Amino acid sequence: MFFSTIGDTASSEKEVGQTFTVGVDGTLTRVEVYLALLGNSPPVDALLTVYDTSGGLPNAELGSALVSSTNIHQGSPAFVSFDLSAFDIPAIENDVLAFGIKPAGIGQIGISMSYSDVYGAGTGLTRTLGAPPGPWQEVTEKDFRFKTYVVVVPEPTTLALSNLGWAGLALWMRWLRVGSH
Repeated sequence: MFFSTIGDTASSEKEVGQTFTVGVDGTLTRVEVYLALLGNSPPVDALLTVYDTSGGLPNAELGSALVSSTNIHQGSPAFVSFDLSAFDIPAIENDVLAFGIKPAGIGQIGISMSYSDVYGAGTGLTRTLGAPPGPWQEVTEKDFRFKTYVVVVPEPTTLALSNLGWAGLALWMRWLRVGSH
């Protein structure tokens, strides 16, 4: 049975995150995260940043996306989509990437975490914000509810065979037209 609730809070003092293992080669275009604005907090936009990882922890920023508070439910969590298509973030099968979420201003964002259906190919994360931000810390007992979207890039061999097939079909259609006159 799956049970999920608001399990962590991103604030102007804390960024929360998640590592994940890429399943297919392509370009990461979107991440959806199950989150909500908290009832006692003023509405605030959410900023999601995708990171490369080193040693299982985020390091280099690869791109970020901002979602307006008007697209985030107040109180009850729902999936919120962050569009990353402008960044051409390479997704290579079995690579470990990470994302972090924090408010883009003063306020709090509730992040829905899973306690009974933990994602085995990644780890929950948290770090304090400041100048400079603190180091990332693993939170191994819980994981985000999230989805990643990758536009798959065909392998060169597959693309070449596909083009060869289309060329063969075009020649065959031409042969049929010429032969019928």
